Formats: sequence, C-alpha cells, structure tokens
Amino acid sequence: MKHYAWLGLAAAMILSWSAFAQEGGSKAKSPEQELELQERRLALKERELDMEFQQKVRQLELQKRETAVQRGGDDDKYARRLRRCRYYGFKAFLLISFIVNILLAIWVFQDIRQRNTGSGIWIVVTLLAGWLGAILYVLVRLGDMHKEK
Repeated sequence: MKHYAWLGLAAAMILSWSAFAQEGGSKAKSPEQELELQERRLALKERELDMEFQQKVRQLELQKRETAVQRGGDDDKYARRLRRCRYYGFKAFLLISFIVNILLAIWVFQDIRQRNTGSGIWIVVTLLAGWLGAILYVLVRLGDMHKEK
C-alpha cells in the first residue's frame, strides 16, 4: 500500500505539473503569436504618435489663426486710419480747389472792372474751369493789350 501511495502521489504531482504546463503553455506564445503581438503593439504606438502629431498640428494652426487675428486687428486699424486720412484729405483738396476758383473769379471780376473791358462770361468760365479759365482769360487779355497798342 505504501507503494501505491507513492505512486498516487507521483501521479498527482505529474498531473498538477501537466495542468500547470498547459496553463503556462497557453501563456507561452508561439513565434507567430509573438510576431502578431509585436505588430499590434507597433500599430498602437504608431496610432498614439499620429494622434500626438495631429494634436500638435492643430495647436500650431490655432496659434497661427490667433496671430493672424491679432495682426488683422492691427492692420484693420491702420487701414481705417488710412481711409479716414484719404477721405478727409480729398475733402480738404476739394475745399481748397473751390476757394481757389472763387478767388480766381474775384480776380477776373476786379480786372474786368478795372479795365472796363470784357464781359461777365469770363467770370463764369473761371468759376467752371478754374486755373484753365484764368489762364485763358490772361491770354485773351494779353492779346487785347497788343491790339490796343
């Protein structure tokens, strides 16, 4: 009986080792399984790196847009200021031109009165044509002066 006890104990040990080996055997992978596992790990790592890259690209695009908005605000202020200067500059030019036309017409009127020659048409021509009308009046006046002599 002692002999059977030892034999039973040995059989139990062998069975437990074989059960343990089968469990361990399922944990021990074949080379194909190891290769597949490494491929999956590499694919996972590649996806993580791709996601990090995408996130950094988005952050850079966001910073670029923020910078453009900040610059756009400054450029917009400059453009508004420039348009305002052009607008008021053009108004000032028109006002000065109008005043010069009136002064030239007054000069033509005074010259006509002083010389007692010419007609009021030169005043209208000077008002409408400005410098050109005044120059034309002066040329006609010079021509009249040569005829009188």
